[in-house]
Amino acid sequence: GKMGVKNGLVMTPHFPLRNSLEGFDMNFTNNEVKIDSFKVVSGKSELEAKGSLTGLKRALLGRGRSALKFNLDVTSDRMDANELLTAYCKGTMYVPASGNDEDISDEELLTELSTTDSLTTSDSIPALIVVPGNIVADVRLKASNVKYTDLVADSVTAKIAMKERCLQITDTKALTNMGRMSFDAFYATRSKKDIKVGFDLDFEEITADKVIGLMPAIDTIMPLLKSFSGLLDCEVAATASLDTNMNIIMPSINGIMRVSGEDLTISNNDMFRSLARKLLFRNKKEGRIEKMVVEGVIRDNTLEVFPFIIKMDRYMLALSGIQNLDMSYRYHASIIRSPLVIRVGVDLYGPDFDNMKFKIGKAKYKNRNVPVFSAVIDKTKINLVESIQNVFDKGVDQVMKESAVH
Repeated sequence: GKMGVKNGLVMTPHFPLRNSLEGFDMNFTNNEVKIDSFKVVSGKSELEAKGSLTGLKRALLGRGRSALKFNLDVTSDRMDANELLTAYCKGTMYVPASGNDEDISDEELLTELSTTDSLTTSDSIPALIVVPGNIVADVRLKASNVKYTDLVADSVTAKIAMKERCLQITDTKALTNMGRMSFDAFYATRSKKDIKVGFDLDFEEITADKVIGLMPAIDTIMPLLKSFSGLLDCEVAATASLDTNMNIIMPSINGIMRVSGEDLTISNNDMFRSLARKLLFRNKKEGRIEKMVVEGVIRDNTLEVFPFIIKMDRYMLALSGIQNLDMSYRYHASIIRSPLVIRVGVDLYGPDFDNMKFKIGKAKYKNRNVPVFSAVIDKTKINLVESIQNVFDKGVDQVMKESAVH
């Protein structure tokens, strides 16, 4: 048969937004639904979709572990992900009075829900998003005017697949107010004690504060990052476990990072100020860096920063070190070129940057030809991206194993 709906409203405290159906046309058999058009406006967001839903017969008859199969093309001219996620979180916390839904009229419920159309992420705490086990999906997304935290994307394209409690996102490209972004990831929720994520995130020409705003965990992994001003290219690829509030369990992170940029400045940093005083920099408040490429691996609760060269003030320095996720650290700076006759090294260490100690000693690096580990970074990143793309074939456990940095 066929079915068409011109318009309608969906009202539920389990997703507290005003949800308007603005057209739905489909035809169906006892096993398949073909969606010719579907449009819904939810709060500040709107979605349109067309495609098919198959596997109805086996699923409804309960034969084996049958799954519903979606194949959809989804478009959106505006999407407020902050509001949608907040509505989901508030809906998961809804408890009806006396254990039953309250006796409330449609008009009263609609009025109540209409007042929540301006939900923000500050209105609720994150709730665990569970990937259903009885759905297989292939979705192509094309969206514009997308908002997520402080990020606003003019355009977003992505491929989304779902299978066996695992969500895969690939070929994501976005043009945002923070720079160009590409993204691949998987997210698996096999149980509340077994939540895994793997991702490869690349940003071009983004400021450090915006990187930290999108991914607060970066501030713990690399606290020095927030001291840099200027546009950075930032790459982070890693696997990790999550808790039930969608927070990364920091000791479980295993991956790589690369931060690069030109015409940068560093200030408001105790490490820089200590170096500037000891080495008699001309400008002791701010250091200008012509070019910088910082690479490192994240494993065993630490970030190991590989040797890199920077030119700053009258000096050329080679730096490397270890940043522990408990905020303790030990960095080494070798002076390669300076107004001083003697070449020395400076070790900086402490439990955090508010309690810094230093020691002057022998330089670890004699010239700018420091060991280069870019091949390790590139190989690890390529392996992780390939694992994300093949997560359904390899399985989550194998992907976590193969993508580990050794």
